[in-house]
Amino acid sequence: MSLVGRWRIAAMELWAQEDVDLVGPGFIAFGRDHTGSLGFIAVEGGHGLVGGLSRRVPRCRVRSSGRSGTS
Repeated sequence: MSLVGRWRIAAMELWAQEDVDLVGPGFIAFGRDHTGSLGFIAVEGGHGLVGGLSRRVPRCRVRSSGRSGTS
């Protein structure tokens, strides 16, 4: 299973969907080069992935940088 592509954030534990989609549809994107981007509420950022398979399921830890409406 590959995580490469742009994925819609369909639910977040702490925020209502209308908040997640405040500026645009919430998303996280993964590139083949282990980098990507994300956007939700008023946050935009990039990330680098460290990960692999755990019990045959893709797992990742995101190292991020970016900006928010408050920075």
